[in-house]
Amino acid sequence: MATVTKGSSLCFAVSQRQARGLFVVVWVTNTLLVAANLALAAGWRPPRPIYHQLSMDLEASFGAWYPSMLLFLLCLCAGIHLLMDRRAGVGGPGLSRWLPLAALALLLSADEVCGLHERFDHFYKHSVSEHLLGLPVNWTVALLPFIVAAVALLIRFCSCALGRQPKARRLAL
Repeated sequence: MATVTKGSSLCFAVSQRQARGLFVVVWVTNTLLVAANLALAAGWRPPRPIYHQLSMDLEASFGAWYPSMLLFLLCLCAGIHLLMDRRAGVGGPGLSRWLPLAALALLLSADEVCGLHERFDHFYKHSVSEHLLGLPVNWTVALLPFIVAAVALLIRFCSCALGRQPKARRLAL
């Protein structure tokens, strides 16, 4: 990746080869991590340190760190797009597209490494209630409004911000 400083701005130049290389590394790692977790679910029991690092169910492991870094990378890319839109003179629509995506990616990245939803689940069960309408409550039920709003935001983003880029829209979906 080449970087050039011009006055007060920083420009990034990423070649198509570098971008493809990054995507290959990301997808190979994704595939290996998913395969390892499927093997763990099927009963594979490697030595404890390896199990702990590969398991996506455990905190403070590669299985939690890696998705967090991908989400943080998404946050940075959305932030760069926001700055590019502002520089190009795109006002409100650019802000309403990229800023929520960057914020959502940053929040999900932090949640992945900090276990925010687990802490919320513990707080909700001990401070509010263990049941809602007679059903046991866990973090997915308690955070359902946020989850629905995040899905709506992502669908809106894919249709609005990526509407003129069919390849990018398909990749995002």
